[in-house]
Amino acid sequence: MGAALLLAACGGRSEAPQPLPTFAPSYDWALVADVIGDDPDAQVYRAVRTGCDPGQQALNSRWDQLTGPREVLLFAAAIQMCRGDQAGALASYQKASTYGWNGLGPDRMSGRCAVYTALTVTLNRVTPAVVSCPAGLSPAFVRSASGVADNPLTPEDEAAPPVVPPAVPPNSSSRPPTTTAKARSTPTTTATTPSTTTSTRAERAPLATTTKPRPTTAAPAPTTRPKPQPTSQQPARPNTTTKPKPQNPGPTDMGPNDGMTTTKDKSTTPGTGMTGDNEMD
Repeated sequence: MGAALLLAACGGRSEAPQPLPTFAPSYDWALVADVIGDDPDAQVYRAVRTGCDPGQQALNSRWDQLTGPREVLLFAAAIQMCRGDQAGALASYQKASTYGWNGLGPDRMSGRCAVYTALTVTLNRVTPAVVSCPAGLSPAFVRSASGVADNPLTPEDEAAPPVVPPAVPPNSSSRPPTTTAKARSTPTTTATTPSTTTSTRAERAPLATTTKPRPTTAAPAPTTRPKPQPTSQQPARPNTTTKPKPQNPGPTDMGPNDGMTTTKDKSTTPGTGMTGDNEMD
């Protein structure tokens, strides 16, 4: 009985198995996947996995040999993540998404699928199990007629045809025709002006010389001539003069009126109405 009780007690103390600890998924940047092949995508992927500078050099030298412009932007974002520029990497990743994700697979061991998976896990905070690389056609480069590809990392369009300026006719002038005509007529007018002035002065000079002595031979001024008396003016009245007393012969005794002057009465001239002055004897 005692042994049975001991066995029962030991069996009652046995504990249930504990669950395994779980860890949060890591979203730190890392290129952990290995790729196969030796195409340009795989070569640039291995260079970025080696380091930031080797990856930048490989991208600069082989960007136009990658699958397309979307892969150029994905590898540029991987180099920015390698340098710690997560904001710049997110901008490049979003720009790559405008081309779509078709053509990344179906091979998950390609360089373009491996770099896309690593960026999506870190930037979107998802587990690698939910990331897939769709099949289909990858977007190709836009190239010019001579084969130059447009680099999606630059603002310029290298594939655009060069702008040719319009041809200028050889006989065209930058100045308007009216301006040229005015410029040509101006020297002609200026050249004729001095000759006209010179001839006018030459013609006037002799006239001034010949007419200058005329005032010396002119007649005396009218002011020096005596003013003529008008014929209708009344003749001036003769001044009254005192005639000398005539000596009358006769006796020396003149009587009581001796030495006195007698005054004759005024005589009236018939028809004239004029009177003469009295004569003084």
